[in-house]
Amino acid sequence: MNIRKKYRLAKWSIFSQPKDQGGLGIHELSTKNNALLSKWLYKLLTSDGTWQQLIRNKYLGSTPLSQVEWKPRDLHFWSGLLKAKQDFLRFGSFKVRDRSLVRFWEDIWLGATPLRTQYHCLYNIARPKNNTIAEVLSFSPPNLSWRRDLIGPKLEAWNNLFPRIANFTLSQEQDSFHWNLTQNGEFSVRSHYQALIRVDVPNLNKKIWKIKAPLKVKIFLWYLRKGVILMKDNLAKPLWLSRNDIVFDKSRPKSFLQVLFRGTYWLRLWAKLQRNEDEAHVIIVACRQLESVALQ
Repeated sequence: MNIRKKYRLAKWSIFSQPKDQGGLGIHELSTKNNALLSKWLYKLLTSDGTWQQLIRNKYLGSTPLSQVEWKPRDLHFWSGLLKAKQDFLRFGSFKVRDRSLVRFWEDIWLGATPLRTQYHCLYNIARPKNNTIAEVLSFSPPNLSWRRDLIGPKLEAWNNLFPRIANFTLSQEQDSFHWNLTQNGEFSVRSHYQALIRVDVPNLNKKIWKIKAPLKVKIFLWYLRKGVILMKDNLAKPLWLSRNDIVFDKSRPKSFLQVLFRGTYWLRLWAKLQRNEDEAHVIIVACRQLESVALQ
């Protein structure tokens, strides 16, 4: 029985990236589950129902969802929701009305980012850090205390922040939550998943997915573009297993590009394709497009 491990052509983190970000678009299940759990959090924040009331009575009480912390005795289901909470709140913002649900420092409600980001020097010395807006702004002056005196840059930051929060007034309506990743402000699992896995890298594979060829051909071309096809140039690398056991024919090509564009190999390919004209036409078109993509 052969127990030797197979070669890994690419990392799973690369496979799971969307096609428009250079990956194969295979869903990463743990991230997908995080996005699905976030939908429960969104419904818990924005709608009323039987299950929402049960969860509020059991886990929240009078505490806003944004302030609830994980406890060792929490059930697995609730623990999963709390683990997803931080990423969920990162992509949403609150419309402040009665200020009872929104955290003063942690949530997005004044500007495009949380106040902890806008006034990081103040956040570092604030105590406590998890108060709601109502707990801070229901008093005059605002109910904020500091571990150190406000001098220098910290005093300048406070002089900039205070006028921005001084004119807020309480409303009888409840705070509302807005999802920032969609135009209508409604949560979608798709938008959240894409935001969680997004990486800012240039996409060099756009042309591959536009080729009119079977999907398995496109995936093969994707491997080629990554340079991980199991030819001599890759198998001879120090990290490949059992490289010393591989015997190479020196007369054969060392890389896949040599296989594609050496004339004798093309002739053999065309001879095989003559048996099926439809398949030959598809592959010929794909190869022409491949040549322009692979050699860029």
